[in-house]
Amino acid sequence: MAECRPAPGLRRLARERRAAVALEFTVASLGFLALLLACLETGYDLYVQEAMDDAVNTAARLVFTGQKIGPYSAAQFISQALCPAVQGLLVCENLSVNVVPVPGGDYYSFTPPAFGATGNGVCTGLPGQAMLLQAWYTGPSFLGTLIPAFSMELNGQLTHLTYASAAFVNEQFVGGQTCS
Repeated sequence: MAECRPAPGLRRLARERRAAVALEFTVASLGFLALLLACLETGYDLYVQEAMDDAVNTAARLVFTGQKIGPYSAAQFISQALCPAVQGLLVCENLSVNVVPVPGGDYYSFTPPAFGATGNGVCTGLPGQAMLLQAWYTGPSFLGTLIPAFSMELNGQLTHLTYASAAFVNEQFVGGQTCS
């Protein structure tokens, strides 16, 4: 009885189909991996933004109720007011802060200081004075090398800069700090 074997051309065709499936899987998995990394980066960025908003609101509440009356250096204010409110994955050493009075209480015509222009200290202001608290967090950028729009270069390193601020008017409390 003769043995039934597939023709040599059919075997080659089967190998080529397996190679095509492997190639298609590789291409599809790279797209899926890129989408997964983009989702993780976006989720992390949203987490950091929410943590920063919460920390800045907590620190602003301490200032406008008179619980934190200066003078403070920026490092002291960060360690005493912002860091206790920062949660989880954020590193306090990556925080920068600026607390300034708003002249005349007019937030609309006021130009706030830019990132890096924090000066030497934090001014918590006088009772009834309009204030602006700004905070920046420089965290890692996971996709920065692949997608430059997700990051910025700071001190020779790719980072993701997150900003949060709170504008408020100090309550009537005893004491205060005159800002120059």
